[in-house]
Amino acid sequence: MFDLHDFIGRCEQYAKDKANGATEIHNLLAESVRHPEELAKSLPPLDDEELLLHASSELTIVRIRQSPNVHYPPHNHNMTAMIGSYQGVERNFYYKHEDSKLIQTHYEDLHAEQVLHMRPDTIHSVVNIGDSYSAALHVYVGDLLLQKRFIWDPVTFEPHQYSDENYFGLAQPY
Repeated sequence: MFDLHDFIGRCEQYAKDKANGATEIHNLLAESVRHPEELAKSLPPLDDEELLLHASSELTIVRIRQSPNVHYPPHNHNMTAMIGSYQGVERNFYYKHEDSKLIQTHYEDLHAEQVLHMRPDTIHSVVNIGDSYSAALHVYVGDLLLQKRFIWDPVTFEPHQYSDENYFGLAQPY
């Protein structure tokens, strides 16, 4: 049975290990999403798209539910990030800087019971390509709430300071 307090405690402990912590968190998250019904039942109720479960200087954990066919804009985290999907399927589009422009390089689908591990320099956008909500635990190795990061306009690819207002405001139908 998934225990949120145990999960947070273990992730906090692993996050302090700069050499192997991200791998340990990835493995714990992978183990947790292998039982999606148990995981979903063990988490606090979700009334909105996002619910902050934990934030510290070492670690941020957010429960995220995404509506179908909404494409959220390119953004970065500037820290190691892991997404453990336990419901639905999401498509992540990846980008790189080339000649001061943001260029889409590829995409990857993340299905329930899978974990996506992103490096600190990753820039991605995401869309739920299914017919119903997708849901995932997002684990960031660091304080995401205080991290300076960017978001790119999905049409012009102009960079802006990240804010939740920009993130949701720049989302488009897919």
